[in-house]
Amino acid sequence: MDHESDEWQANVSGKKGEETECEKLSGILAERERLISDLKSQLAERERLAEERKERLVYLQAEFENFRKYFEREREQIVMLAEEHLMKDLLPTLDDFQCMLKSCQGSQGLEGVRLVFRNLMKVLESHGLEKIDATGKRFDPHYHEVVCTERCNCEDGMVLEEFQTGYMLKKKVLRPAKVKIAERCTIMDSRTEEGE
Repeated sequence: MDHESDEWQANVSGKKGEETECEKLSGILAERERLISDLKSQLAERERLAEERKERLVYLQAEFENFRKYFEREREQIVMLAEEHLMKDLLPTLDDFQCMLKSCQGSQGLEGVRLVFRNLMKVLESHGLEKIDATGKRFDPHYHEVVCTERCNCEDGMVLEEFQTGYMLKKKVLRPAKVKIAERCTIMDSRTEEGE
C-alpha cells in the first residue's frame, strides 16, 4: 500500500504541479494579451493623432496657398493702381504737349518737341497706355464724353471732332475722349432753318 500511496501522491503532486504550471502559463498568457490589447489601444490612439495632424497640415498648406494667391492679387492691384495714378497725373502733360504741337506749326525746335513727345508716348504705351480712337467713330459712352453736338447730314451719333484725347490703361478707361458728335438733320429741320 505504501507503494500505491506513494504513487498516488506522486500522481496528485504531478497534477498539482501541472496545474500550477498551467496556471502560471495562463497568467503569463493573460498578461501578454492585456499587454497586446494595451499596445493596440496605444497604436490606435497614435494613428488617430497622426491622422488629425495630417489633416491639420493639409488644411494649413491649403490656407497658406490661398493666402499666397490673395497676397499676389493684392500686390498686382496695388501696382496697377499706382500705374493708373501715375498715368492720370501725366495726362495733363500729354495734353499740354499736344496743344503746343498744334500751336507751334512751322516754329523752330518743333521737331525736337515732337521727338520728345513721341518718346514719352512710347514709354507710356510700353506700360499699357493707349489712345482712344474717336474722330469718325460712332459715339460710345464708355469711351467718349459729349461736349457739344452739331446738326449735319452725317449719321446721327458720329464723332465729328475730338477736343481732348481719351486714354485707356490696360483696357481700363482712364479718361474718355471729349468729343463733338453729329445730330442728324431731317428734311423738316432743313426747311425750318431755311425759312427763318
